[in-house]
Amino acid sequence: MNLATVRMPSDGFYARDMWQITRKLTVVYGMRCEVYPVPRRDHWAGERYDSVTDKVVRGGFDTGHGQIAPRLGIAYRINERTGVLTGAGISVDPNTFRYLRDAYPATISTQYSGANSHQPAGTLRTGFPM
Repeated sequence: MNLATVRMPSDGFYARDMWQITRKLTVVYGMRCEVYPVPRRDHWAGERYDSVTDKVVRGGFDTGHGQIAPRLGIAYRINERTGVLTGAGISVDPNTFRYLRDAYPATISTQYSGANSHQPAGTLRTGFPM
């Protein structure tokens, strides 16, 4: 069993419509909904660090109902061979769950120091000191 394994599912759907205002002007508008369920480990529902109790808690937290991201596009036909397109949208970044990819408290932070402040701890060729 790999304690650092994380499953980060995501669900999303997109709906759009198109409105041709004139023969030359078209507006496309839509909405994307993205849902990021709680990340899971291989054999349990994940964990989080509770700074108040200084303990790691397994499961038991809510990720919300999803993120709404609107989209808008405009197309203008100058002539039969030339058109101008523009568009904008909001994107959702689920980066808030990336901290769950490591198995806290099994993550170990190590620092290497040289003999003094002017000497490196090692080189890339020799690798990390063991």
